Amino acid sequence: MACGKHTEDYMQEFICPVCLELFNVPVMLDCGHHFCKVCIDRVWDSIKDVSCPECREVFPVRKYTANRLLGNQIERVRNEFRKNEELGKQGDEKQIPEELCKEHKRKQELFCKEDETLVCVMCVLNHSGHHFISGEEALRMYQDKVKTVTSPLESQLNDLVELRKKQMEMISDSQHKIFTVEQDIASWFARLYRILQDKEKQLIQQLKEDAAGMQMEMEENLREIIKQTTILEKQICDVQSKMGQNNSLLSMKEIQEEIERFIKKQKHEAPTLTLVTHDLYPGIYHQLPKYNDWTEFDSIFRPVLSSVTLDRSTAHPNVLVSVGKNIATWTPIVQWLPSKMEHFDDGFYVLGSNGFTSGKHCWEVEVGSKTDWILGVVTESVCKKEGILQREEILQESYSGYWAVKHQNGNVYYATDSRCKVVKVKRKPHKIWVFLDYDSGQLSFYGADSMSHIHSFKETFNEKVYPLFSPWKDTNGRNAVPLKLQ
Repeated sequence: MACGKHTEDYMQEFICPVCLELFNVPVMLDCGHHFCKVCIDRVWDSIKDVSCPECREVFPVRKYTANRLLGNQIERVRNEFRKNEELGKQGDEKQIPEELCKEHKRKQELFCKEDETLVCVMCVLNHSGHHFISGEEALRMYQDKVKTVTSPLESQLNDLVELRKKQMEMISDSQHKIFTVEQDIASWFARLYRILQDKEKQLIQQLKEDAAGMQMEMEENLREIIKQTTILEKQICDVQSKMGQNNSLLSMKEIQEEIERFIKKQKHEAPTLTLVTHDLYPGIYHQLPKYNDWTEFDSIFRPVLSSVTLDRSTAHPNVLVSVGKNIATWTPIVQWLPSKMEHFDDGFYVLGSNGFTSGKHCWEVEVGSKTDWILGVVTESVCKKEGILQREEILQESYSGYWAVKHQNGNVYYATDSRCKVVKVKRKPHKIWVFLDYDSGQLSFYGADSMSHIHSFKETFNEKVYPLFSPWKDTNGRNAVPLKLQ
């Protein structure tokens, strides 16, 4: 009875939860449950959300994996059933129970390990030298074998489920970041549009005011011209009227005197009128948008700079730091420094006074016409590692914990971290923006003059990082310009 119970439990592992029959082309879902391929397709065709009929876990897509090992085991069970059925048909009309030995009609209670078959006690004589165990032990042995086979698969399945979970989290996080960046871009351009619209309104208003002044002056002159025209027409009419009334020779003298008075009056009283012209030059208003004051854009195009200063205690003896802690200059005169100070002894470097463990930060460095310089960040562990500040290898390929852009020989730029590679810069910058987004693990370098991108590093920061500067050595007088923090 116990053996039959174990056999029944064992067979349950080969039964499809949907059709309650032996698996037909068994497939495994991401959650680890098995179903017939036809059954799970039929179930998924009838429901809206793709989920497991057993545990109800919802999946993003219809996906399953064929379990060939389980299919082979089920096929062997089916073959055994067919074989037993054929043997039963060939035997006597009296059906022999399956658990009885067909030769001795006894219960098969033993299992031959060599032949891997169930036998009765009478069959032992036919298996000379073989080893036997009970049926229950044989069942446990096969269950252990199945577990041995499925255990690595289950481990792989768990790894895949965990990987799937992490990938879905990454997709969700990426979508959120994309949405956030999209909102930032939209907000940035909305501010830009508002400024442009305000400038447009100001320019049109200026045009209207200028045009109104011109029109007013010309219209006033026109009214004066009309007024004087009317006065002259009346005076002419008066003279002509007197001529018509006094046409005798005796009145000629009076007419002559009247004409002289009229002429004299015109010389002294008549205003001098000229044509008032005001030509509106469209070019003036075309050029205004180019050369007008666009300081409103500074808040958009120019980043908000963090308060970054130089740490004099870390400076190489040949690197002179100004009193204001914002200028680093290479000098051939070695400066005296206390021996206990952790300064650079070989590389011409200096660190920033304040490090960062979170947030977004930006600093601007004026490099001018320098032919050689280095800008970047370095981790606190690298800074404080014994002897590290005394080695120039801090910025060599073999060392990690730093990220920098290096300008060399006046025309070559390198991006250096644990590796070193050449980066292309179309226009030589005189000012550099260094952007550090600690939380998102991004360090970017831009030419502030043209707002052109130079290089970006993508890294996971897990400790404090410090700004790193190097004015480098001046050997031929071409690199004497200092580095200057804005």
